Amino acid sequence: MNRKTVYLSILAVVFLGVIAVAWMLVPKGPRRADIRFAGDTIRVGDRFASLVVVLRPPTFFGSRNTRSRYGVDLVLHDVTDVGRVDVVTLVEYGDEMKLRNDAKLLGWDGRRVWAYAHTLVGLDLKTKQRVGFEELSRANPSLAQFWVDEAKFYSVGGAVPKLRLKVADARQFELDPVTLTGTPYEDEKWAKAKSHEESMKQWAEYNEKMTMFGIGPGVYFWRGEKPGEGEWFGLMTREEAGNLKESGVPTGRAILNGKTSALWRVQAREGKRVGEVEYLDAGLLREEKAAKPLRLEGPAGYLVMHQSRLGQDGTLVVTRVDMEGKKLWEVNTGIGKLDQVLPDARYLGLVGEQPKVMISVHIVDGTMSQENFSLTPMK
Repeated sequence: MNRKTVYLSILAVVFLGVIAVAWMLVPKGPRRADIRFAGDTIRVGDRFASLVVVLRPPTFFGSRNTRSRYGVDLVLHDVTDVGRVDVVTLVEYGDEMKLRNDAKLLGWDGRRVWAYAHTLVGLDLKTKQRVGFEELSRANPSLAQFWVDEAKFYSVGGAVPKLRLKVADARQFELDPVTLTGTPYEDEKWAKAKSHEESMKQWAEYNEKMTMFGIGPGVYFWRGEKPGEGEWFGLMTREEAGNLKESGVPTGRAILNGKTSALWRVQAREGKRVGEVEYLDAGLLREEKAAKPLRLEGPAGYLVMHQSRLGQDGTLVVTRVDMEGKKLWEVNTGIGKLDQVLPDARYLGLVGEQPKVMISVHIVDGTMSQENFSLTPMK
């Protein structure tokens, strides 16, 4: 071996060593530690799905420009232990502001989680297979030239949830979750009532929808319900209990105005207080798709969501009670400002804004698991 070969070999080894050391010095860290923005969370079967915008670690040969290193991940939390997560990358790299403004979790059709993250993407939770405009075009050749690349034209809805979309000529379609073929649909309209009874039924359905309508977690704090004919169970303030014969029982959404309320059972406007506890800013957990509290079984009862105390130090507390108002368990979630409520008869999902945390509460015994989103401030 001549001197030139030896010299080149030494240079090659030194060069590779420099690369290795530089690569080790590049900060990698877990993706979830670099979350810059967390969007909505939805329930998808036995998991919670959260869409997050993250800052990717720099690569040795890649761009060091922070703005071009943003991506979008779908974080899947196991409802039994939200600390067990599966992170799926939807967008590897993209522009920071575009992703932050456009990233949107659309919903779940029973098979795929649909999101808009730089473009439309559907993720099959079992196979992790993705579909987008290319796959939709193969399933719907006549629509291939009509897709609109904007988040506002896509949603998941209907009695049986499906992806709904509006194409470039304003036609509307909903996609079959299995075949991905589109079927035209029109926005739901009220049919003209043919009788007084039908008209009253329609009015009751409309009133129920309007009662549930709203933005924010407050829509899941409910006053009470009628568990049987002529009977009412729920929360009343002392003032409401005193005016029971004149005003009747309170209905609809609980008013969170810094007052305490207790559990009551009412029959024929005769009230009986059950349980000894008064709850601050309280409501019974509402069902997800009905204007009434979620009735639990084994034993029968409800979940009371309330505050530990007034002021900035107050946190959300969840208490399970039976039909006699007896406390079965209670857990302080530590959430100061609530962002989302995801009702369920097995695991209650809660998303905190302060702190930014995902929580799952086991309805049977009140055990709680949590996962911090570890938000890093946007620059």
